[in-house]
Amino acid sequence: MMHFDRFAIDTVDVGQTSLHVRHAGQGEAVLLMHGWCGSSHSWRRLAPRLARDHRVIVPDMRGNGWSKKPDSGYDARSGARDMKGLLDRLGVETAHVVGHDMGAPVALLFAADFPGTTRTLTYVDEPILGFDTERYTAFTDWNHGGYWQFGLHNTPGMPELFYRGREEKFLRLIYSHMTVNKAAITDADVAEHALGMKEPNGIRGMTGWYRAVAETGAQIQDLSASGAVRVPTLYVRGEGGVPGDPDAIRQAVPHARSVTIPDCGHLVAEEQPEALEAVLREHFANVPSGRATIDQGETSS
Repeated sequence: MMHFDRFAIDTVDVGQTSLHVRHAGQGEAVLLMHGWCGSSHSWRRLAPRLARDHRVIVPDMRGNGWSKKPDSGYDARSGARDMKGLLDRLGVETAHVVGHDMGAPVALLFAADFPGTTRTLTYVDEPILGFDTERYTAFTDWNHGGYWQFGLHNTPGMPELFYRGREEKFLRLIYSHMTVNKAAITDADVAEHALGMKEPNGIRGMTGWYRAVAETGAQIQDLSASGAVRVPTLYVRGEGGVPGDPDAIRQAVPHARSVTIPDCGHLVAEEQPEALEAVLREHFANVPSGRATIDQGETSS
């Protein structure tokens, strides 16, 4: 199995910005999109497994890692356009689209806007923005006192003051809260993610995604009302990850299936890569013969 460090690395102009991307393997393409506090490095344990028989494409999302950090374009639809530009530049016609955390809404909008390019959609451990955002931001026992990052990142100047000079300390602490399997994130992993944060405008992706939450939520509400997502869709939740109903994805995609991975927190690909690989392979094989869309009214459970 190829080590993640052996993946090819390129900088790709995707139209409105340029992205740092790792890629390897042959076969059906798989696009892996990371979330908050992450980068392409977040997929280091899963990507080599899939690359044994897939072409695996792992970008640093706009504003994160070693990708460019423009001052706008962090809503899910803009992210989906980035991903379409990336696949076009790499000559990829169709892909299994997988998004984790804040990369999941990007995957959802990609499936809605580019159905001909999307073989399957996988939405990994993330609230359904536009439907349940308030439940996660309110101060309640259910959500452990509210997800403070929504407010922090919308306060001008505060994130820069909060993170500067504390990148490793912050990441070490937040990863400990996100994970059940604490050994999944090493000091070397913390250092890798901190490097991107220390770049000029290095937290722009982190703040940008949260400042675009209302816009992204409206986009998801619109695609739900139109029934735009018709590809096979799976919600994957870590048992100790984002609290709430794993079937909430059906608010946006009525035919979606859901699965919960045990002994796992929020960082599913890092904590349980073998289990996630198995779930993804089963999902990829679930594309209806001769078509990649679900008929209107068809549901899965």
